[in-house]
Amino acid sequence: MSNVSQPSLRASAARQRCASPLYRFDGAIEPVRPSFLYLLGLAVTAFFMILLPLLYLGVIAGAGYLTYLHATNASWLQTTGDVTSPRARMWIFVLGYLLPIIAGLFTIVFLIKPLVARASYGEEEPVTLDRSQEPRLYSFLEQLCEAVGAPFPTRIDVSTIPNAAASFRRGWISFFSRDFALHLGLSLAAGMTLKQFAGVIAHELGHFSQGGAMRFDYIIRRMNAWLARIAYRRDRWDDQVTAMTRSQSWLAPLGYMLKIVIWLVRRVLILFFYMGHAISCSVSRQMEYNADQFEARLIGSTEFAASTRSILELSVAMSTAIDRLQGDWRAKRLVDNLPMLVAHTATRLPEGAGEWIDKELAQPRAGLFSTHPSPRQRIDAAERVAWPGVLQADGPAHALFSNFTMVANGVTLRYYRDVADIEVSAQNLVPVQQVADTHKAVDEHQQALSRYFQDCLSLSLKLGLGRAITPSSDPKALVARMRAARAKFEAAIDKMRQLFAARKSAINRVAALRAASAVARTKIKMNPKGWDLPAWSPEVVESALTAARERLARMDAKAAVAAQLLQIRLTSALSLGAVPAVKKRLGPTAPSTESVNRCLHALERVELAASEVRRIDELGRSLAALFDHCEEDGPSDRYPLLSPVINSVHEEMRHTLEDVRATLDDAPFPFDHAGEEMTCAGFLGPRLVPNMSPPDMLRMGGLVYGRVTELYARSLSVVAAYAEAVEAVIGLQPLPKPAREATESSEDDKQS
Repeated sequence: MSNVSQPSLRASAARQRCASPLYRFDGAIEPVRPSFLYLLGLAVTAFFMILLPLLYLGVIAGAGYLTYLHATNASWLQTTGDVTSPRARMWIFVLGYLLPIIAGLFTIVFLIKPLVARASYGEEEPVTLDRSQEPRLYSFLEQLCEAVGAPFPTRIDVSTIPNAAASFRRGWISFFSRDFALHLGLSLAAGMTLKQFAGVIAHELGHFSQGGAMRFDYIIRRMNAWLARIAYRRDRWDDQVTAMTRSQSWLAPLGYMLKIVIWLVRRVLILFFYMGHAISCSVSRQMEYNADQFEARLIGSTEFAASTRSILELSVAMSTAIDRLQGDWRAKRLVDNLPMLVAHTATRLPEGAGEWIDKELAQPRAGLFSTHPSPRQRIDAAERVAWPGVLQADGPAHALFSNFTMVANGVTLRYYRDVADIEVSAQNLVPVQQVADTHKAVDEHQQALSRYFQDCLSLSLKLGLGRAITPSSDPKALVARMRAARAKFEAAIDKMRQLFAARKSAINRVAALRAASAVARTKIKMNPKGWDLPAWSPEVVESALTAARERLARMDAKAAVAAQLLQIRLTSALSLGAVPAVKKRLGPTAPSTESVNRCLHALERVELAASEVRRIDELGRSLAALFDHCEEDGPSDRYPLLSPVINSVHEEMRHTLEDVRATLDDAPFPFDHAGEEMTCAGFLGPRLVPNMSPPDMLRMGGLVYGRVTELYARSLSVVAAYAEAVEAVIGLQPLPKPAREATESSEDDKQS
């Protein structure tokens, strides 16, 4: 029996009116008919999902009723008549009567909170398309709906997300109609083929193609989404309570009490979420299998497998692109077309992403409480039937849009406004190809940095490269010098890696003991095992700190030898690259002399500030440790003992941050940026403000430390890429990538 039915006269007429060179429908798919047991499972699951919100309202009502009973039934207070002390009677009244009422009211308020409070972060508002804007897309969707037997959406929305969705247009108001909205992620349209994109849409239409099943499906999905939102999403009330705990006033104890109430209430919410999850997970997986049939029958089983992989790749690419855009915004530059940047990123995923995707695709089964089958299960189910597909199409999905660039630019600006919460002007926007090329160059430079230094790298390693490239008067001698330095470096790579790994541990140990020393000065007794100490006292801590510093100093002396080899190798390559005969043979991907000189200037200033940068890390760890122990037993217990030490570390952090900024203030930022001239100090973020609180100072220290290490790594990666290109000119091939890819430019761990 053929899986393709004869097209209806209406569908045939529509295809004749809207013939397109991009695609062709060879009929309609065979209807996907849900079984009775499937419909029964949907109905039972939907019934129990509706009961959960009612049960939640019952919990709120129960808490209110118990509080009311306690408040109106105070007869038990008469039993305290034998207590003659007014003070004792007052405490009995406060603790036994008043406090439970307050706790009950707080519980009721915070149980209601998830129903009324707004999210603390923005959600992307989609852009609605109309037929006059996108006639080509509307025509395609009309034929697609005919082919899969689904109603045509009454509204079509687009956003940046690498996904698609269909839902009732006006929520529950549209529940008994076929009034639904189709949401298309433009990242899918930018990165998928037209055929794959059509399959994803068919999957979503599949959820809305069957009357009763569609409504049961909607109830289950809506309830699950609601339960997840109230259980896990932070809202603005949470932010206000967190701000109260950071206050230096009487609001701090109240904030901590509210956090306890929120924690308890959230446990109740999470319980409801897991109850809904447990009820619906099995039928949710079956719902996905059912919708997958629409996709596989439309585009074919083979294309279904390719589409599944493409969605995973674009999801990883979206996450990667957003991470990189955070760095771009530090230079006040953002891509003008985020969906196309996601598509570009999908062609050059970070190292390890491909292995992760392969692992996901190889998972034989989904977990017991998974809402979706595993990708492998879905692909196997589609391939068992071997649908040939009824859609013939070639080319990219974005060809369906008449004005894809304009629409994508619009949703990109919406994303910046709604989700990133930043105001972007025209001078901040950079064409997508330029941003993609920059990201590609940064990736290549980072790989060169890893190969060139072989994990033997540290922010505190003094390379002394100078401010600019100076050409050599004796290139032959320079070549011999560079070859000798590289040979010595290669011979000692294994030992140097061990040295730098041990030195990293030594630096972390010194930083940890500096934090312990700050806590020890408060006379608070601590468990020495938590600090890897034999006992706890100021003398023991200082002795261990002195020993750790001496060990680090010995390692620094050995690391200086490695630094000298690297300095000879680098400076020789830089000078040799300035020789005209060598310069003209450098490959097109080699950084320019001008960009290298800008990076050298920045590196010179960063090296001058290296000791202060390490100090920022140590002070940050000390402040974090002090805050941890301040909060351990509540703010009123330990804060008086810790406060003087916190203030001392806080003040030292301020002076150190100001010193770092002063050192970097006269060095131009070496990379492209928007707006006025930027210095390296400007790249570090906002300047210190008067009367900054210790928690804010801790966050500022973490920000500056992270920005300096980022500036150091990126600047040095440009220099390493240039030096590697020079070595290639004289016949020295790049060193192999180290077995353990360097993930940080500095051995100092970034503070949280």
